[in-house]
Order: sequence, then structure tokens, then C-alpha cells
Amino acid sequence: MRPTSGFSLVELAMVLVILGLLVGGILAGRSLIHAGELRRVSTDIGKYRTAIYAFRDRYLGFPGDITNATQFWGTDSGGCHGGNAGTCNGNGDGMVDAYEGAVAWEQLSLTGLVEGNYNAVRSLPVVLGTELPLSPFPQAGYQIWYIDRAGVFLYNSGNGIRLAKPKTNEAGNLGARFLLPEDAWNIDTKSDDGLPDTGRVTASNDTGCIGSSAPYAYQLDRTTSFSCALMFRF
Repeated sequence: MRPTSGFSLVELAMVLVILGLLVGGILAGRSLIHAGELRRVSTDIGKYRTAIYAFRDRYLGFPGDITNATQFWGTDSGGCHGGNAGTCNGNGDGMVDAYEGAVAWEQLSLTGLVEGNYNAVRSLPVVLGTELPLSPFPQAGYQIWYIDRAGVFLYNSGNGIRLAKPKTNEAGNLGARFLLPEDAWNIDTKSDDGLPDTGRVTASNDTGCIGSSAPYAYQLDRTTSFSCALMFRF
């Protein structure tokens, strides 16, 4: 009698074991990549804070806010956000407002204090990698801006670096949430105190990200709620 063709139970078991190992390896690899992205945020922020402090020491003010920027780099002939050579001056009040934040990265790149070449923000939505630095997450970037307590971030007024997605309806503005609460908590814990409303790292005021009342905490049980953005004070 000719033997029947097909897999034996042992062979099928071996195939299932191999498939399980492959799937487990893929999932573990994705987890490692994601953990690396979260760690890189803290590295980026440390690097950018150092650049901002160096700029302040050299030019006696924050990028975008100094009143004599055009003396160093010339005036943009197309207007402050015309995209031509040169830049524009700030008002020197110590607050990097929306208008000044639009040229802050341009001025940092003109000094060579940060890697890359950035143009003044003039797009709707903003172009990441060209007008603002790209974060480890391809859909999000970093923005220098002054936010007050009445805004969407839980902290006292001040300058900071915002990590968020571009808003499609606001030229040059990052504000769209994109992080899971657990990921925001992870970054906050590695860089600060792990609390969304205190310290140098604070979160967007969104009930999908944090609790609805004090004491505020990240909603770590929200595993499908991409509702967080972060602000890093400097």
C-alpha cells in the first residue's frame, strides 16, 4: 500500500512552533523599535534645550524673540515668512509667541546650533523636516512656542518645545494629539516626574489623555486613545 501524503502531527506541531517564534520575534522587534522611539524623544529634547540655551547666551535672547536677528542674518525680502534668505526680528519680551516661533528653528539652524536647515514656517499644514524638526514619530514634530495656563497644556505659563502633530487648519501650528497616554507617561517619567500637570514635562488638557479633575494623572487604561501631546519647558 502506498503511504498517504501529508503532514504528520509532529510536523504540524513543528510548523506551529516556528510560526509562533516568528510572530513573537516580530512583535518583540516592534516593541523594541517603539521603546527606542520613546527614548529618542528625551534625547532630542535634551539636545534642543542645550541649543536654545547656547543661543540665548550668545544672542541674549531666545530664538525668534531677539530684536536684532536681521543684523546677523539679514531681512527676508519676501516678508518674515517669505521663505527667502534672511529672517525677521522678535519683540524681545522673553515669550516666543506664535509669530516668533515660526522663525525660531530657522534662526537656530542659521547659527549651526542644531542639525539641519529649517525655513520659516509658512505652510498649511506645517512641513515637518523642512520648517520644523521631525520627531522619532513620522507624523509629529517639535515646535518652540509660548503657551499660557489657559491653553491646552496643563502647566504655568512659559516657553517650551511642543511635541504634537500639525493641525491642518492652522498654518505653522502643532497641536493635534497623537500619543497614547501610556507613551506620554513613559516619556514624562523618563524625563521628569511622570505627572501631566507638574514639572518640566506636561500634557495636553484632554480627558482622553488625563483625568478630568485634580489630582491629574495619565489615563493608562486608555489603550486605543491617541489623545496626548506633550510640552517640554525650557
